[in-house]
Amino acid sequence: MKTKKAELSQTLLIITLLLVLGPYTISVADTPPPIYHEYHVRGTITRAGSGSKKDFAVVLSSRFSHDTTYQRLRGMNGESERPVSLTDSTGAFFLVVRDARTADSLALMVVVPDRPTIVGQAFSIRIAQVIPITSYVEDEDAGDCSGCTKSPAGSTVTLGYQYHFPDQTVQIPF
Repeated sequence: MKTKKAELSQTLLIITLLLVLGPYTISVADTPPPIYHEYHVRGTITRAGSGSKKDFAVVLSSRFSHDTTYQRLRGMNGESERPVSLTDSTGAFFLVVRDARTADSLALMVVVPDRPTIVGQAFSIRIAQVIPITSYVEDEDAGDCSGCTKSPAGSTVTLGYQYHFPDQTVQIPF
């Protein structure tokens, strides 16, 4: 059973904490999403033999400055993304893949059932035509958000970059 003195001490402690911590509020800054890099690659596969060029799965792989090997880019689940492309009867494919990082170089990979993955010739992102994706900020009103980071009205912010590459060719050795 608590004594009146213990209850009073506990109440005073709670009141003191509220008075000390009351002026502090937690604010969440409305920071923009990270800039994305969207890679657009089209091309064809060729075969050493005379077999069909249809329905080969083509994916994009990347190497970043800290990597020693190429890793498949899986994308950021954007609506316009096509991280896997099946070739048509002429061997043509088209990929659109987003990533939060800027790749140093890219390489195409062709996935063939029951065979090792075929990695095409690597190519630098320097050969791409780069198009910035921007958005115009119409209103800087932050509403009830105190301490938010907003871009000023009338400014343009960069959301990401599109990299459009010349047509690529991947040789299938069989």
